[in-house]
Amino acid sequence: MKKIFKIATYDFKRLVANPYTITTMIGVFIIMLIVGLTVKIPTTPAYEANISGNSVEAVYYNFTSSNEELDTKPKLDALFSDAQEYIKIARGVSTDLDDINSIKSIFKDLQQIIERHRLPGYYGELGESDKARARNLLNDGSAKLSQFVEKYKSKDKFNQLYFTKAQFAELESVETFFKEVANITSNTDAFDKLAEKFNNFFLLQGIAPNQVSFDMAKLDEIEKIYITAPSKKISNIGNEINSFHSANPTSLDKSDIETMKSLITNYKLTCESAKSGVEFELEFMLKSHFEDLSKLYGFESINLEEQNVKLAKIKFFLEDESLYYTKYQEPLNFNIASYAESAYDHTYFIISIIGFMNIIFAMFCAYKLFGLDRRNGKMDVILSQDVTFSQTFAGKFIAIVLVSAFMMAVYTLFMLLGSLIFYPTLPNSILAVFNTTSAYTIHPFLFLLIKVVGYELQAIFYATITVFLMNLSRRFDLMFAISLLLFGIATICNIYLNGAFVYCLLPFIHADLTAFLGGGTMATGFLKTSLFAYGNFYISLVYYLVLIALSYNLTNQLFKRN
Repeated sequence: MKKIFKIATYDFKRLVANPYTITTMIGVFIIMLIVGLTVKIPTTPAYEANISGNSVEAVYYNFTSSNEELDTKPKLDALFSDAQEYIKIARGVSTDLDDINSIKSIFKDLQQIIERHRLPGYYGELGESDKARARNLLNDGSAKLSQFVEKYKSKDKFNQLYFTKAQFAELESVETFFKEVANITSNTDAFDKLAEKFNNFFLLQGIAPNQVSFDMAKLDEIEKIYITAPSKKISNIGNEINSFHSANPTSLDKSDIETMKSLITNYKLTCESAKSGVEFELEFMLKSHFEDLSKLYGFESINLEEQNVKLAKIKFFLEDESLYYTKYQEPLNFNIASYAESAYDHTYFIISIIGFMNIIFAMFCAYKLFGLDRRNGKMDVILSQDVTFSQTFAGKFIAIVLVSAFMMAVYTLFMLLGSLIFYPTLPNSILAVFNTTSAYTIHPFLFLLIKVVGYELQAIFYATITVFLMNLSRRFDLMFAISLLLFGIATICNIYLNGAFVYCLLPFIHADLTAFLGGGTMATGFLKTSLFAYGNFYISLVYYLVLIALSYNLTNQLFKRN
């Protein structure tokens, strides 16, 4: 072990303590400092309730008004009422099925009359009573069918009577036809038209919508999570709003106004989260029944993993009665970012750039230690000492790890220090979701540490690939170019192919460790959580370490053979 670290120390000094590296580090530091102060990539825009006013009284008045342009209490309460109504609809029995059957019955009677009208011996010979009855049936059936179609289109999609998009398009087509015929004043012309397009009767009779019976036990659970708990939270926030207004009715202090807006914003988030939570849960239940929701009228296909992550965040917010955010991300889309510009935001941005550069630097170190050292004879000098092939390989590999880790540590400390000088610190925690069932908060510094470790792990991975290529051929420049090409392909895949299954199995470029190692917050998470039943961070970490260990051993064997 002593010999290994002696080699590692020697190579570490060669790579770091030289004029080129030091000059480059200082140059990069200055550039990053300037970039960080002038061009800062913003976090996901903070989501705030649209409440105007330049005093607490004005903000409160706007909130309690009925102004449709603002996020008022009546409007937000209506959202929560919608969520309650969805549950009631799911529990009840739809009357729409009786309505459509009644309409079909009317047109069935009309069909029988028109069928006689079509026969050669009866053509145009319908009696006056038959004509009058047919006209009444046509007018009555057409009116009721039009009323049904318009009513169904205006109703909420969770109504227990479900048409496929093809069925409803067919229903609208038939409804349009019968309405046009009903507007024809001449009975003979109208009946001729019905006889000519007689197939529309069969089309109408063949439309059979689905009626779903929801699991009552599941509905009870949904109601408890998204109705009962939120109603308490809404009540608590409402009481805080009223109390704060009573204590500061005419305050013009900016902090007081922001506090009132914050309370109203949380009121808004609670109402919206409750409604969306019920919608997501009912969509899950419908998907288990219909498989492909996109075929249903009023529905689109859903991403199960993304919906589960959103639900984890919703539940986290709704179940914690004390969880109020001054600023937060768009409802149901909490991002791993702080809720205001801060020292950590600034450092996250810089470290994202430094992390990318550090991966390339680690690859260059692998090229220098395992490629150029073989070419110029330094490898032979080391091996002529009292060391084994494995010790030499391990020492050089450790040197790469130490150099890349040293670079990340130095830049992280200096950038964080610079950020603290120019930006305030962030006291808030950051909301994180590591799988599709749990959500929790972490301290911003811990999240920064996670990002740094994530980039270091990526640097090790790509350095391992480069070392492997250096031992495949003595054309070291070409092999280094290939390793850079692989890195470039990985980056492109991250941008354009991040939904592919194969991509999830490869540790390509990601923003941070939470995504890189199975994070549920990013669809491109390394070893995506959907690959396992609620796979987690530790499964992904084991996968990554096994991958590195196998690559290391294989490359070590190639090194000995060469």
